[in-house]
Amino acid sequence: MFRYLKIIDDFFQRPFLAIGSSIFIALLCFIPNENVPGITDDKSAHFIAFAGLGILWFLCTKNKIFAFIWLLFFGVFIEIGQYLLPENFHRFFDVYDIIADYFGVFIGYILYRFYLLVTKIYLK
Repeated sequence: MFRYLKIIDDFFQRPFLAIGSSIFIALLCFIPNENVPGITDDKSAHFIAFAGLGILWFLCTKNKIFAFIWLLFFGVFIEIGQYLLPENFHRFFDVYDIIADYFGVFIGYILYRFYLLVTKIYLK
């Protein structure tokens, strides 16, 4: 009955998903603002993106401290990159985006721990 859960669990633990998602998020953050579809609240978008990235990175790496540091660095890197973009991209450095990223990573870790609890109950 829970064999599909095992297949899903194995899929999410592969690093290509976390790496690909990170590249996708970076691309969204570096294209002109008017080309990003449906974004009305930038802070919520950062929070949700980094919560999702957090879950994926925590699942695919054994070293959780590395994943945490990588995600924090990635959030700062995105903001520095946006600061360096031309003004017509309408992308700017925002400390509050970094804070939203950090909260997203924290919530991603909590969701990761919850995921481990659920899979431990049903897969073991």
